[in-house]
Amino acid sequence: MNNFFNKALLIASLALTPISVVTAQDKVVFSDSFSSNSNQWLEASNDVADATVKNGVYQITSKGNRSFLALRDVKFNYKEDYTIEAKLTLNESANTNAFNSIKFGYTKDGSYEYGFNGNGSLSVRKLIKGKGSMVIAPTKLSGFNAYNQNKLSIIHQGDSVHFLVNDKIWKSTKALPFFGPKIGFKVGSKNTVTVDDFYIGYGVGDFGTATVTETPAAPEETVVKLDIGETAPHFVAQRVNGNDFELDQAQGSFTLVVFWASWNPKSREQVTELNKAYKKFAKDNFKVVAFGVENDKDSWIKAIESDKTEKWIHVSDMKYKKSDIVELYQIEELPKNFLLNTEGKIIAVDLDKEFLINKLNDHFN
Repeated sequence: MNNFFNKALLIASLALTPISVVTAQDKVVFSDSFSSNSNQWLEASNDVADATVKNGVYQITSKGNRSFLALRDVKFNYKEDYTIEAKLTLNESANTNAFNSIKFGYTKDGSYEYGFNGNGSLSVRKLIKGKGSMVIAPTKLSGFNAYNQNKLSIIHQGDSVHFLVNDKIWKSTKALPFFGPKIGFKVGSKNTVTVDDFYIGYGVGDFGTATVTETPAAPEETVVKLDIGETAPHFVAQRVNGNDFELDQAQGSFTLVVFWASWNPKSREQVTELNKAYKKFAKDNFKVVAFGVENDKDSWIKAIESDKTEKWIHVSDMKYKKSDIVELYQIEELPKNFLLNTEGKIIAVDLDKEFLINKLNDHFN
């Protein structure tokens, strides 16, 4: 398959649309200005995280390679019109790919995350039994600065859910059924986030006094940049064992992101050659993340075993050509690869074995 897609795939970014304000005050379900910890948010001070409610804010630092979750039970009827919103500030980020989110509708069986990262991207993600998929793929928003205080709002109105940034519509989608009653925050690995004025209520808009009345503007098509020096787009996919893998978990290592497929002969040939380079640098700070463009898990696993690449980080979403991640990386033909530095920035594209060895020699020798 020489031409994986007939044309390059584009990522749509909706123009921000203002909301208008009405005067009715609707029912408050839950609110917290963090003047005290009367709502008993999780606090911590250890090797994993620092989290404290103090001076009118809830500040959370996730120190390790995993995210920090702080959740509360808030029971309300998600089928009614409602608003969830919080003011969030990214104070510090040693891992700019990691997403920091309002997490809602949570149980162990599923949840949603509306979040942003230090690179200025926003996304909406759904998780079912630990497996993530994108409701709205990561998209950079012009003028959005994660290091300023930003109000993120989730407004359910009728059959739609609107995601707002600073009282302006960013994206809209169909209504999202909740899995459970827990709502709170997720702070990405090696990030520090401050939360102000968390609010949940029936009705729509800022503390129940705003309503979405305008249709979002037509999409403006913008291509996600994959040039040398750009940060590789963040993604979440499932490993062979079903566990989630987030690309930002590879930060701190030189990482080769490979797009391949068990059914594609050219992919299999390149995987064999790249594995020789991997073995040469396996003891150094080098990883391979191999995204399988697949819809047959058994064939995928057999190919991994046959190619003897079990030590690579193998991931897939089993969506074949309809994969959001394939679209995000604008894959037109297989195989395709990107070499990332320790900060997750692209430093080379489409490497063969010799080119990869030379690039890694430059960094490790």
